Amino acid sequence: MNISYKFLCQGSRFGVVGAISTIISYIGFVIFSARMSYFLAGFISWLPSMLVNFLLNRRYTFKFFGRADMLKQWALFLPGSLGQMALAFLGYWILIGLLHFSPAIAYPINLTVTSAMMFTYLKFVTFFDRNVIQ
Repeated sequence: MNISYKFLCQGSRFGVVGAISTIISYIGFVIFSARMSYFLAGFISWLPSMLVNFLLNRRYTFKFFGRADMLKQWALFLPGSLGQMALAFLGYWILIGLLHFSPAIAYPINLTVTSAMMFTYLKFVTFFDRNVIQ
């Protein structure tokens, strides 16, 4: 299979998984933010979406099956996911706080940057298949 075609397919599957995770997080945020602070609601709603993101990306995007290496991959996924969240907060602080972009403009810019970072991290760190050198 052509490497660029495989990369495009993985990127597309990553986008689908990201959309599913975002919907889960958004629904949780809407429910929890009516009962608690936005920050706490955002964090609590992020937890199940992160787990779904890991499981779907592992199996659907990067084609890892079975339990082999799952704990190791989770241990690599978690800091990447936390790093993505930290990068998102930094991006909002810069785009909205310093540059005074509207949230409607800042969100897609931030999403593009953090998603590209996370896809690269997952592909070459968390789910890197050392048996298939690409």
